[in-house]
Order: sequence, then C-alpha cells, then structure tokens
Amino acid sequence: MPRPALHPRPAPLIPLLLAAVLLPVPLRAQTPGWQEYSYPDQGVAFQLPAAPRVEDGTEATPTGVRAPVKTWRAEGEGIVYTLQVFDLSKAQVNADTLLADTEKALTGAGRVDVAVNSRINRQFGRELTINAADGSRLTVALFYFNQRLYQLVAKALPPDPADRSAQAIHFQQSLQFVGLNGQGFGGGFGRGGGFGGRGRFGPGGGPGGAAGQAACTGKAAGDKVTVQTPDGQTAQATCVLVARPDRPPGGGPGGPGGPGGPPRD
Repeated sequence: MPRPALHPRPAPLIPLLLAAVLLPVPLRAQTPGWQEYSYPDQGVAFQLPAAPRVEDGTEATPTGVRAPVKTWRAEGEGIVYTLQVFDLSKAQVNADTLLADTEKALTGAGRVDVAVNSRINRQFGRELTINAADGSRLTVALFYFNQRLYQLVAKALPPDPADRSAQAIHFQQSLQFVGLNGQGFGGGFGRGGGFGGRGRFGPGGGPGGAAGQAACTGKAAGDKVTVQTPDGQTAQATCVLVARPDRPPGGGPGGPGGPGGPPRD
C-alpha cells in the first residue's frame, strides 16, 4: 500500500517568540543625522548631529570650584554643543545651593527667557534659555547627583540664533542618565514633566499648564508661541516634545530586575 503523504509540521512558536523578544530595540527615536552617545561610566547619554571631541582636565565650575571634568564638544549649523561633567566628590557642596549658584552665574550676563524645573530619570535639575550679551542664545540643562555636576549648553551663534532653537532643544531634551548597564538611572527612563506635568513646566493655567498645551497643539518642537500667565500677562514660550513611558523599562536601578529605587510616581 502507498504510504500516506507526510506534511511538514509547523515550526514551534516558542523559539520564534523568544527570538522576537531578544531582538535589540532602540531606547529612543532619533532624528536622521543625529546619533546617540552613551557613557555609562559617567552615568550619561545624549544625542548629537556630529561625533563629539572628548577631553579630560581640571576646570572651575561657574561658581569657582575647581574639579576634574570630562567635556564633550561638537559643532554644526551654527551651534556649539557642550556637555561637561564635573566630579565634585572631593568638594563639600549642597545640591540645591550649587544649582542655584550655577544658574545665577550663567544668567548674570544675559536675559533669561526660560527658567524651569526639570526631571530626568527621577533626578531633578534646571533648564534655561538665555540670550547672551554677545548675541548668542544658550539652551542649558543643569543637574547634580551622584556627586557630579552635569552642565549641558547648546550655544546658537548669531545672527538669528532663535532660528536654530529646534536643534538646541533637541540636544537639551536628549540628555539622559544611565546606569552601568546603560539603562535608565534611578528607576525611571525618560523625562518627567512636559507641558502641565511635574518638573518641566508648572501646573495649572500658566505657560506650563492648559494654556501651554493649547498654544502648542499642532506645533513642532522649537516652535515659538505666545501664552498667557495666571496674572494676565503674555509671555513668549518654546514648544518642546517630551515622551514619558507608561512604565519604566527593566534592568536599571529601581526597575524590574534591578536594585530598588525610590517609589514610582
């Protein structure tokens, strides 16, 4: 008798599913031409449109404290991008005082357009926009944790530095803090806050609340808008694009599979 035809058995699904799970997934979307640079030994990651020059040395912070510092610099399309990480482990500093004094030193010679609290991976700091006396425009992020001062500056050069706000804000908003495994530091990944949220802008009906959300509806990051403050004044503002995951990814301190971190929001 002829043997019945044999039909191939379907491939088992479990190995295929495992393979899909194990495929690497980009941590954050990147703008074409920008690359992410991660330095877990310094606890930091960021994006730039060109490979940075990296320098080690000793410099004074804006408040005059001399300390070892690692500096990343890159240039492109009229913007000088700089990130400095000062090692203050041997200095006696107070985090709040240090950030306040650093902000005062940076803003002393210019006009401040934006000065807000910010949060990255559960670390709190400040974000600034300063119109400097030389006609340049500085987009700044200041953070202090793990005995390090993180000072990010995107300096848009004249003429018309505001026309390059989107690129400067991209650099500022790409800043992340990472653990030794490259994942989010401190139990969260990505920025806290956003318009109307905790950290990046204030709550309520001011520039960071419902008024800010309405003004930036349909706008892109870097677009200029006019908003009304709670006291009836008008203010110029810059739209930003912030993504905050519903649940921090695992592996980092405080996340699933990592050492415990502070309570989640």
